[in-house]
Amino acid sequence: MMETLSLGFDLRLRAEDYAKEVWSREHRNSYLLRKDLDWPLSVDRTVWPSFLQSHYFDAKARRISNPRFVNQDTSALENDFGMIRDVKSLVRLPGAKLGVGIAAQVIYRKRKGMEPLLGVEADAIPPGAVALGFDVATATPISGLSNCGYSPAELPRLRSAWGGRLNKHGLLESLDDAMQFREMTNRRVPEHAPFHVYKLFRITL
Repeated sequence: MMETLSLGFDLRLRAEDYAKEVWSREHRNSYLLRKDLDWPLSVDRTVWPSFLQSHYFDAKARRISNPRFVNQDTSALENDFGMIRDVKSLVRLPGAKLGVGIAAQVIYRKRKGMEPLLGVEADAIPPGAVALGFDVATATPISGLSNCGYSPAELPRLRSAWGGRLNKHGLLESLDDAMQFREMTNRRVPEHAPFHVYKLFRITL
């Protein structure tokens, strides 16, 4: 039986703020199953950096007294949607753009006596959220889709098998494909296993 857990929220950088510097042609060739992607999306903050980890946010947060913005553990998604909306108060510059709001769910197979060790349940996904696709990643999360490099020997086979199942965001389109990719990645990258399936949404702030 499959269960869904709302995992959290984040603000991610816009493509123009980082993508060209991070996703060079060489990097895309080693880490992506679709070479035509200029801006892959992911639950993994190494793949798609968070505004909350940016130097701009850090500098602004140090000048305010709201404890919600002090010493944030930015290794994890924020489970309070209100906190994400309140980050807008940090952006005072004319014409400043905050970033891309996202929400994430984890989808797992329920087993008797077991619960996913992925944190507490977050606020519900807000109305109007638009699904972006499915990622496969560890609990950290490290994406097995776009942050566990592919060897030259396996790339042709994996691109042939999986490239056509990825959407314009570099995410898997269907849950069935995501579950199959998770099983394959558990075998391919055992040092980071187990992997989980995440569903990403774009949200309006």
